[in-house]
Amino acid sequence: MDQRKRGSDTLIAAYRAGGFKIDDQLIEKLADAVGETDVHDVLVKGLPAVDYLRTTFAPGTAQSAGSLVAGLLEAVGTLTVPVTVRVFPRGIPWPGEYIVDLTIAQEQA
Repeated sequence: MDQRKRGSDTLIAAYRAGGFKIDDQLIEKLADAVGETDVHDVLVKGLPAVDYLRTTFAPGTAQSAGSLVAGLLEAVGTLTVPVTVRVFPRGIPWPGEYIVDLTIAQEQA
């Protein structure tokens, strides 16, 4: 009997073992870091397992934005995929307030 794997078996094994998946544990860490911060947008992609998350927060002041960024970085510190955290001034009519954008992705889209 031939003991080699069929191509479809190899494909299924690679699919199940490979890639990054955003799981409940990561989301709970992020939720703890976010606390009561205003969440503006959430975009998730990937089927059957989510492998892309982009969300925007409005923490307010520079001090609040800095605390949020520190918490987010702590939550994602062990990930082995690209993580982007960007801070933007919110602008008129909210001078002195900031927006924080977080992207976690297997592949940047």
